[in-house]
Amino acid sequence: MKIIGSEWRLGHWFAVASASDAYYVKLANKIHDYIRFAGLNDILTEFEQHNLAKLITFYFEDVISDVGIWRAFVAAHKEMYGKYLPFYDVDESRYYVDEINPEDICFLIWMGVQQYQKGTFINPENPGLMQLADKLYTLLDKEFENAPINTELVEKMYKPEWFEDFYLLKDWCAQFYRSAYLLQDEREWDHQDEVDEEFSKMLEDDDVRDYAVVSYLAICSKIGPLALTVPEWAQYILKNKGMDREAELLAGMKCLPYNLYLLRGYDADVLIVESVDGIVYTIDRSSMDSLQDDILEKHNGLVASLAFYDSGNWQVCGTTSWIEDAEDFYKMREEQEEKKASDRELYDKLLQVTGNDPLIYFAGHEDLMQWLDKHIGFAPDFVAPEGMKDEGNIAVFILPDGQLSILPDGALYIKDERNPYYNPDWAKRKAIRLLVEPEMVSKEMLHYLLEHRMLPDAQINSLQGPERGRQLIQENIDFVVRFSRKYKY
Repeated sequence: MKIIGSEWRLGHWFAVASASDAYYVKLANKIHDYIRFAGLNDILTEFEQHNLAKLITFYFEDVISDVGIWRAFVAAHKEMYGKYLPFYDVDESRYYVDEINPEDICFLIWMGVQQYQKGTFINPENPGLMQLADKLYTLLDKEFENAPINTELVEKMYKPEWFEDFYLLKDWCAQFYRSAYLLQDEREWDHQDEVDEEFSKMLEDDDVRDYAVVSYLAICSKIGPLALTVPEWAQYILKNKGMDREAELLAGMKCLPYNLYLLRGYDADVLIVESVDGIVYTIDRSSMDSLQDDILEKHNGLVASLAFYDSGNWQVCGTTSWIEDAEDFYKMREEQEEKKASDRELYDKLLQVTGNDPLIYFAGHEDLMQWLDKHIGFAPDFVAPEGMKDEGNIAVFILPDGQLSILPDGALYIKDERNPYYNPDWAKRKAIRLLVEPEMVSKEMLHYLLEHRMLPDAQINSLQGPERGRQLIQENIDFVVRFSRKYKY
């Protein structure tokens, strides 16, 4: 499976074609040959090895051409964690952000392998991966002085006019979201996770819905190895390029998810709308294409995502849907207020029972059901999920909305003086799953466990011994979670 020019350009912002493309495509195929003979067939498919070759080559082109994506990553990681890279012992006196480094290659190979693993965490110091990194670094080091600079890409990406208008910037961010080599993930855009399902249904046309989703995700979705939004990534890139004003503008950018608004008034320049939770927003009318007064006279409900950028007013981000009757708005407001009151009452009631601790532990399913029935009460026809009946050592976390995050076997992993079921040996073997399997545990529960250092045994196997396996995870635990969960961080 050869890498070809048209495929290579898709990894460039706006698929920019450059005179240097032929060189990098040839290099990518050479790197692909190294990877094919590195013995990775047990953990990577041919397609995934193909993508790993492109990842390494895009990094090389990035450093040579100062595209800025890699420098943004190491700058952000340094700011967040006090070091350039996770896992690897980097001698900062010999680490050069404008050159290739052996540790960079090690990390990228690990990343290119790990992103395809489900429920498994690959040791960043895996000898096979480290050996491949040595070979690829030697190859790229020889190429470094003669590799061509992709001037076309860099010149187009950082023209100041991209940052002077919200809609030009949104296009810039959308292209970044789709193409930036280090920031891509392999999931499909999930309407229900990222754009509330109720509002997504109001956008009936598939093309309109896709445009709505992409517009929102380009601004708001957490992507890449540090689970940052595109505007957050861009701030680091722009600062490194001396574009401080543009970085400041992006720092002040805000975006709201799709919601239903009540139209309160309008004139030739602006619309005044009110959100379900009572906040009033002023929207530039020019952000809605060809909006006629007769539409506003006949409708008083607006479904939209709003964004704020370098102006006194809000802009529409994506598409809009108008609703004739405000009944849905008032119904939604009433339901939301009732739910908030009910959630708060239930949350306070449960915390009173637990002594203000949101974590509770149960030996098994029957104990949990008895506790819930006593303190919440079940309807007479309630039937517990079949799959829960055989579960034991259950940890339960009370969420702020009064809902419960239930983690079977979780009590075995959690070190807490109130937890009688904690098992250090079990935790050493299995606690890593909580960090790398997003579906196992809610983000609220996981953040609570990390904040209170309740997963001290999470570790991986290491040829250097269990202490090194524990050190690799514990010293990089927040990064591991960001990398694994991304938009669910």
